[in-house]
Amino acid sequence: MARGNFEIDIWWSNGLLTRSIVRARKGGTCRIRTSVPVTLNGKELKPILKDDKGWLISFNTIAGQQYELKAK
Repeated sequence: MARGNFEIDIWWSNGLLTRSIVRARKGGTCRIRTSVPVTLNGKELKPILKDDKGWLISFNTIAGQQYELKAK
């Protein structure tokens, strides 16, 4: 479980994110920091912040839905 009542499965390759499934148990805004740019459900997702720590992304969720993040 992650902050905001999100359940997250993560797949890695060579220490980098390749894919992640986010399940919204409650719904609301989900914010994630990644070290690589990602797509959300196959669509380009603009970061709300890019700095030396990586990308900060934010997206709205609906309770009971799942969202797929994939490294670009």
